Amino acid sequence: DMSVDLNAQNATWTKNGETQSIRVLPGHTYLHPSGYKIRLEKHPESTAFKLIGTAGEGTFCHKPSTVSGGGKSEISKSLNDAVIYGSIYIGDFEKDMALVKDILERDYSNCFDPQYAKQQSRSPERKILSMERSLGSVVKLLTPNSEYTKEHCEFIHSIPSHIRSIVFAIKRFYKPEWGEDYAKHFSVDTVNGSPGHELKLDGRKLSGTYLRVGHDKASGGWRTYKLRQDFIAASKVQMEDDITASIVVPRSQIPNLPAEYDMFESLKISQNCEWRLFQR
Repeated sequence: DMSVDLNAQNATWTKNGETQSIRVLPGHTYLHPSGYKIRLEKHPESTAFKLIGTAGEGTFCHKPSTVSGGGKSEISKSLNDAVIYGSIYIGDFEKDMALVKDILERDYSNCFDPQYAKQQSRSPERKILSMERSLGSVVKLLTPNSEYTKEHCEFIHSIPSHIRSIVFAIKRFYKPEWGEDYAKHFSVDTVNGSPGHELKLDGRKLSGTYLRVGHDKASGGWRTYKLRQDFIAASKVQMEDDITASIVVPRSQIPNLPAEYDMFESLKISQNCEWRLFQR
């Protein structure tokens, strides 16, 4: 096993009963024997650094039989070109933080419809800031789902979008040693004698990640959507473009497949048929 500590900036592992370690530096990629890659990267719009992991075996996206303009080339491009960064908006700081507190302290033990409650591997009563809940779990908890009760879905719809973003930001940066005093770590500046609207963490302005999806026809402005606070665009390698040969075969005829393919009865194998990808 290997562990990487962002604060200590080192990677440690055990070999022949002895602990080994190396320094983790920006501009370097560290490769695990499994193929998993780790790199230390500075956030594009802040002074913070983050660890980025890339799985050793990627997902092959194949879009067949699509006419010109159908989006074949787009799925091979990085999403970073459509990602922008901005402040995390907060309206009235005191009122909004009070709403956030109600969401964080709410009892979610009965959020699931009875027919789905017994199917859950973990109890839904875990607090949002509990270390037993991941950020992804909180996102799912506050996203409408047919498995939830009508009351819980109505509660989710009642949460203003900017309040939900603040909850996710607090969950992303929360530390166990804060306990219930998390609120004192968040603030806004005073602008012209009035509270500002940019959320700050320990005096540092937080940067939110947004995705541009087209334009608004009426105003001409961008239509943007807030992404998860820990969002990282996938690394992509273009394997094909316009001309590809493919065949579907029974899974049993392909040896040495990873265990995650056991759920499929058949698999499609595709091969690019172009010189340098483009036939033009």
